[in-house]
Amino acid sequence: RPPSVPSPRLFRGLAGALLRDMDEQRRLAAPALAAGKTHTASFAHRPTGWRVRCHRAPMLKNSELSASAYSQGAWRRELGLTLYAGQHLPGQLYGGNSLELYHPASGVRISFCALEALRSWAGLDCAPVPHLSPSAPLPAWDYTFTTAYPGAVAVAPPGAGVPSQPDGTTFYARAAVDLADGPARLRRPLCKCRGASGRPPLVPVSDPHPLADCEPAPPSPPPPPRWRRAAEELDLASLLRGRGDAPPEFCDSVDLWEDNLDPQSRSTLRVRVVCTGSLLLASLRCFVRVNGVAARVVDTRYLLRPDSVLRARSWREGRWAELAGEGAPSHVDLGPDEDSLAAARLPVVR
Repeated sequence: RPPSVPSPRLFRGLAGALLRDMDEQRRLAAPALAAGKTHTASFAHRPTGWRVRCHRAPMLKNSELSASAYSQGAWRRELGLTLYAGQHLPGQLYGGNSLELYHPASGVRISFCALEALRSWAGLDCAPVPHLSPSAPLPAWDYTFTTAYPGAVAVAPPGAGVPSQPDGTTFYARAAVDLADGPARLRRPLCKCRGASGRPPLVPVSDPHPLADCEPAPPSPPPPPRWRRAAEELDLASLLRGRGDAPPEFCDSVDLWEDNLDPQSRSTLRVRVVCTGSLLLASLRCFVRVNGVAARVVDTRYLLRPDSVLRARSWREGRWAELAGEGAPSHVDLGPDEDSLAAARLPVVR
């Protein structure tokens, strides 16, 4: 079910304490990030039994020639993007940032990071939004980085494999990958080895059991619980309103990317967490604005409890007039709450 959208005014009622706490978390992380180091903030929410871990790292190196795995060149190769087709990554990509929600009693972990979100974007292959100018050619790929990534659920300790880094495991079929040089083709084998069946052998024929002396593989972790449909709705507005002006015990906002292509478009992916009283709320939002054309808000929200998790997802999308108003110019300053404003105005399409 789509989550309810609190009005920007409701957020402003809680905004004073939230923004002060979020600014404080950024201030604490600033010295480490400026020195090229990482910063981690943790909080144990006793009413629910969940633990929050926010990890920040310097922005991904914007280099095509760097041999480092922590560079845009390495990430572009991981995702199969090519500059020949004009493909790029978000200008500000926080590949080392992550937010984790861990439940020690069950071992369940809900995590959010940039590479998994970009893998979801690449697999979604959303239809490109046309530019405002009618003379501009239609883009051949989704330059808005729209992703329906809801986060990842696993049975694993905090920090194990999060945030994800390039490891050569991103495989998918996508037309945009082949824009430069056509569809991929299997090359002919370089050797002429043949087994009894006439095909190349998978293992040497002289040793039919080459893995007999190897150590057994470690057991795989148990699968995480499966999501089930629930009749209950996640009414975030009512939950926040019920807290009144009580200050939160902990809140933080972690950026995963921002791509600001003004005057053409803007794309952000950000995850937030709020711990106030008995409530533990998390929200992942992908916001896209293409000036004069359209806007999107893709939300995933979580309400975490001691024995269950309620998740709500929605996709809102509409024309520029639905966001800025009929007759509005193509370039309008909607203020710092433009994503909340868009979520309140745009219709739910999924």
